[in-house]
Amino acid sequence: RASNENQVILEEIPEGETVHSWTRMVTTQRYRDLALKASPYQMLQNIAASTPKSCPGAIVTAPASLTIGGRDAAQMRIECPLNPQSGTPETFLMLVVAGQRNMMVKQVAFRGRPSGEDITWATGFLGSVTVCTSPDPASCKR
Repeated sequence: RASNENQVILEEIPEGETVHSWTRMVTTQRYRDLALKASPYQMLQNIAASTPKSCPGAIVTAPASLTIGGRDAAQMRIECPLNPQSGTPETFLMLVVAGQRNMMVKQVAFRGRPSGEDITWATGFLGSVTVCTSPDPASCKR
């Protein structure tokens, strides 16, 4: 977990792994006031455009627009055949949701080649994400 004036990030990994040596990671981020400057789709377009520089040969799906809890959202998938930083293949499934001011990101990453079961889990996990401002979580819907 880390934060500064403009961003909060939380990285979660399986028990027994570290943030430097992991097989699966769920990352949650909040970017202050970013929704005032860009849409979730635009944010993912920017990430997609910069990916070839950080991962040559990456396969990036086009961002898909959707709505979560009445808010604009977008998602995409990146497959990096060989991440130069880790020396391994990595796959990322990303979901970005705009709040009134802030942009929220939920990402599932796999180091190594994910199985079909891994992708099914990640897709279901991101599919269950909600954004809720109500004090009663039961009132929040996707």
